[in-house]
Amino acid sequence: MYPFALPLFIVLIALGAVNLHLYRRGIERPAIEIIFLNAASPLRRLWIWHRSLAGPVQFFTVCGLLLSIAALFLTQKKEISIAQLGTSGDYVGGWLNPLVGLLSIILLLRNLEQQNKQIEKSEQLLSQQNAMLAQQALEQTFFAWLSTYRETLAMVSCASTQGRLLLGAAALDEVFKVTFRPHFEAKIGPVLVGKLVANQVDINRTEAAIALRAARECWRRVLLDDPTVVTILTSFFRLIRWIDEQPNKTLPLHLKWHYISIVRSQLTRGELHAILVSGTDARGKRTVPLIEKYALLDNYLRQSRRITGWIGITGQPWSIYKDAAFDSGIARSQLDLPENYPVRP
Repeated sequence: MYPFALPLFIVLIALGAVNLHLYRRGIERPAIEIIFLNAASPLRRLWIWHRSLAGPVQFFTVCGLLLSIAALFLTQKKEISIAQLGTSGDYVGGWLNPLVGLLSIILLLRNLEQQNKQIEKSEQLLSQQNAMLAQQALEQTFFAWLSTYRETLAMVSCASTQGRLLLGAAALDEVFKVTFRPHFEAKIGPVLVGKLVANQVDINRTEAAIALRAARECWRRVLLDDPTVVTILTSFFRLIRWIDEQPNKTLPLHLKWHYISIVRSQLTRGELHAILVSGTDARGKRTVPLIEKYALLDNYLRQSRRITGWIGITGQPWSIYKDAAFDSGIARSQLDLPENYPVRP
């Protein structure tokens, strides 16, 4: 029985070591277990039985076999020679050496696999942390810039027609009443003023050219009389352009829309008026694509009876803006952005 008992003993030791390794790891399952658990029902039950009973059974089997072999040697009546022990040792070593080497390789591969998984997890966490830091830095810059813009806007001052001193957005709105409107009406005449105030779309090309030339000259007068208006618009459009020019990898398009929507929601009537009229100037025309891309005039009431309301008329040969400048729904559809897009990546 000895030649048959020894290989069985070695196999049981190997299986016991593997089971102990699996039990110690606990959570992760080897590939063979995954195969069995995904197999048919009988194999699944067999493997569950093996995991529940094989460890204790093999442990006691190994202990019993060790005791049996020890008793076999101890109860021998005749003396065992050193040569016989040497032969037995060679036999046992010939079986154990390959198994030990194989187990060492398996354990080494498992350790390498675990190290690779840990490295991948660390890289993912580092990448997420870098993305969060970049997002936080961008948000800090954005809100700091927006705050600076608001502080600059608060520096605008203008005396109202009643003699009161107005500041900020209210002053910007009053600038057009005091500086822009009187000069504009004087240049185009009362007949054309009546048509423009009525927002009539049947303005011919000649009348539109006269109105645009007059608006351009009066707008330049506003900028000359109050240079702070230039600073306000420059700061505003630089902020919008900075957001728009961020790489899509750093700031996806839906987040660009989100941040610009924050700016757009805070625009007052005076700011919207200034943005609208700035498009009549050659320098301001460079900002028209941005205005249309992000619907910066979405809150502007195009049906108002203001003297500049005609500038918001679209669909005419002389029109400055397209409908997307006044409608966020149209602008979204042109950018392929659905409604209620998630704010976070």
